[in-house]
Amino acid sequence: VTNISLRELNLVYNKIGNKGAKIIAEALATNTSLQTLWLDNNNIGDEGAIAIGRALATNTSLKTLSLYSKNIGNEVKSQLRRVATQKNIAFYI
Repeated sequence: VTNISLRELNLVYNKIGNKGAKIIAEALATNTSLQTLWLDNNNIGDEGAIAIGRALATNTSLKTLSLYSKNIGNEVKSQLRRVATQKNIAFYI
């Protein structure tokens, strides 16, 4: 199923974890309509954040990503910031 109309998605406080983040990353990699994604406080750690970062590399529509999580290490946060900057994505962590 391909989504062509969803522009904003707020999944704050949904206990997504790394497993859910990987699933979201798979969809995000090919999605062409989502512009804003909020994933704050979902127990996402380095593993899930790295998957999302990889998806950002191929995503062409996302303009804003909020991914606050105390479980993401500083090195991974820095990597995500670099990708977001390269892709001109407003990034909140």
